[in-house]
Amino acid sequence: MSRIIVVDDDQGTTSLVKMLLEMEGYSVATFNSVQSVLEEAGNGVSAFIIDCYLGKKASGIDLLRSVRVHHNRAVKEAPVIMVSGDGRVESEARAAGADHFMLKPYSPNDLSREVKALIEGRASRRQEQE
Repeated sequence: MSRIIVVDDDQGTTSLVKMLLEMEGYSVATFNSVQSVLEEAGNGVSAFIIDCYLGKKASGIDLLRSVRVHHNRAVKEAPVIMVSGDGRVESEARAAGADHFMLKPYSPNDLSREVKALIEGRASRRQEQE
């Protein structure tokens, strides 16, 4: 079962995204701050969904940078969807290593479709490398 980690400081958003993705058959872990995210990701992760602004001066983009240099290859290579209500941060998110950027509010169907495409794309790249 694919495991998604969702990091967003808005509890309503994380609850809705968790419910949507679980209905799609994913296992979902949610966080409202950067604390423990990378430690939890080390237990297995298929993809991340990270909000650019996490409140309390925490940065989702900084978290993404930490993901991309993580010592665990599976964590480092996991696809990342960055989300934000501010479209001006898209280029910064992509430069930090985001695979996809979604502007809030986004369609739940669009999110689900992107998660599936990124996870399937990663799986096919792994098969090609073997």
